[in-house]
Amino acid sequence: MMIPLRRHVRTRSIAATAGVLLALTATACGGTQAAPAASENGLTTVRLGNVQLSDYAAVLLGVDQGIFERNGLNIELVDITPADLVGGLLSGQVDMNPNTGPGAVMAAGKGIPLAVVGGVSTFEAGPDGRTGSTLLVKANSSIRTAADLEGKTVGVNLLASASEYGVRGVVDQAGGDGSGVSIIEVPFSAMGESLTADRIDAALIGDPYASLLLKTGQFEVPLGDPIEQVFGPAPRVIVTGTREYVETNPEVVDKFQTALDESVEYADSHPDDMRAAMVEHFGTPADTVGDTGYPALESRVDAAGIDGIATILRENGALDSSADVSGLTR
Repeated sequence: MMIPLRRHVRTRSIAATAGVLLALTATACGGTQAAPAASENGLTTVRLGNVQLSDYAAVLLGVDQGIFERNGLNIELVDITPADLVGGLLSGQVDMNPNTGPGAVMAAGKGIPLAVVGGVSTFEAGPDGRTGSTLLVKANSSIRTAADLEGKTVGVNLLASASEYGVRGVVDQAGGDGSGVSIIEVPFSAMGESLTADRIDAALIGDPYASLLLKTGQFEVPLGDPIEQVFGPAPRVIVTGTREYVETNPEVVDKFQTALDESVEYADSHPDDMRAAMVEHFGTPADTVGDTGYPALESRVDAAGIDGIATILRENGALDSSADVSGLTR
């Protein structure tokens, strides 16, 4: 049984989708703040950003289940837009924020002093064999292998993202030229129509849209998920703080990591509760939540995973070759 959140501070409406979070969000400016962690009723308060992303439901489920409270933390959830994933930390609006592995690496590469507190998920398939995204083509399409994408037009929901680099990467892995793929931005909700109208040849689309389109019988999945094939075990969703906050509050960070470990373990073994959290916190329709896949859950982030993302971003010209991202991991 779920217990109510201890406190939920609603400061902004959530307008994000999974793909939007894969944007490069390091656009904030200003000095970092490491406000001392306040205590309440013997618990240390942590203001935690809340953004709509399927796998992040594992963290919210942990809050619902009282896991963070049992570890001495009072979690205040603060709704954050994708544009504030870095800025919310720098302004002191929140103490910790979710981000994506690529987003955090890009921010660190721009010199923004972020530090990883813990992980939530990787790009690998989750417990039901899905990652939450897949490459769709029309039924009977001539696209059968990744190499067939060269010279074709592929829709992604966000350019300069893990989606784009995943598509280009699988083509390169197949011996083709990933730069020879025309990639355009298409909202998830318009992917099916764009495929049917031949405006795009393939669509890298997230759930539940992908699963619902497949049920029509008009589309098929010849390649799986290019993002998984390129980024693999690298961290997908993580929790970050400013380096100053993390260094100033080591006991709080350790308690949070312990609670995160327990939350992810619980979510991994209770998929029905995980999806119930998506309905409760993200407003996912109950009749479609079963069609929402999510990737493998993993609460630990190591330097190798961060370095792997940095390598992919450098290969795509999205990260300067001299950028130092070593400060991200503790």
